[in-house]
Amino acid sequence: MPLTQLADGGQDTHLLLGDPDRGRAIFGRLYEVAKIDIHRDRDRNFLWDWDIRARGTLTVIRGHARAGEATVAGTPAYSVLVLVTRGCVDLTRSGSLVQVVPGVTGSLVTAGEDVATFTHQATRTLNLRIEPAALHSHATALLGAPPRGSLLLDPRIDLRRGAGPDLLRLANLVADASAHPDTPLGSPHVLAHLREALYGALLTGHSGALRDRLEKPALPVNTRHVRMAEEILAARASEPVAIGDIAKDIGVSLRSLERSFKATRGYSLRDFLKSQRLDLAHRRLRAAPPGTTVTQVLHASGFGHPGEFSRAYRQRFGEAPSDTLRGAQGPRLSKTR
Repeated sequence: MPLTQLADGGQDTHLLLGDPDRGRAIFGRLYEVAKIDIHRDRDRNFLWDWDIRARGTLTVIRGHARAGEATVAGTPAYSVLVLVTRGCVDLTRSGSLVQVVPGVTGSLVTAGEDVATFTHQATRTLNLRIEPAALHSHATALLGAPPRGSLLLDPRIDLRRGAGPDLLRLANLVADASAHPDTPLGSPHVLAHLREALYGALLTGHSGALRDRLEKPALPVNTRHVRMAEEILAARASEPVAIGDIAKDIGVSLRSLERSFKATRGYSLRDFLKSQRLDLAHRRLRAAPPGTTVTQVLHASGFGHPGEFSRAYRQRFGEAPSDTLRGAQGPRLSKTR
């Protein structure tokens, strides 16, 4: 694949590189930084491999320093969540050193800030590269207005306390989902929810300024916003909808919208969206032409996991999806005989 296509256009890329010059070029392309040094001992060659998977506003980058070490420094154009599954990465941001250690410490590189990383020999990294506009957009949805100034995300993430364990689980889920696009976990609908949850965990768990604003008293319940949210969700039920984007479209904070929805309806926005998708699937199963499968209908109706869909469907309609499908196709089949 040409270098200019790396991590763009949703294409998956696996690279096994033994050429230091090409290694420098790949680092520069992925993180858009200018200073890349490859370190080799006399007895060690350079050998790195990368798995790169672009998924919307987020790109999953798994790297393995099989031989050789690297220093990358500069001002990246993206925010990057830096985690390791083996070995160690030394990361310096604003003069402060963070050692990224498996299951103990992660780090967040904020777009536009000076940073330097040193990746040790034999280290396996999991980096999640996030478009700057994605975090800003999610912060706007949470607050109901664009955040003032920098988000001031903490560079050091304790993966054992506070929001750290949840963030680590979400990062691994996102990475696993991106690796299996043909499974329910990797479907666009599930990935949209996972990305939204990951961005929320980063912002609410690692931005002191954002936490302070979110802890202020919520606005009064607004039934007009609830009706607007219902109309949008009903119209987009089959799409990979991000709840935070709905709040942004309405012009209210996600926290206030969720509070208003719960207070007036007694259930959550996600519960409403799930209900809309069940109704949509029910209509499609009843009107399905011969040859249609339940799997086709559940994916077209916005569901990602067949087991979850079947359980919810049976609870809602008192029968399995396959029973509805057979009931719809049976009379048609008999008429053709």
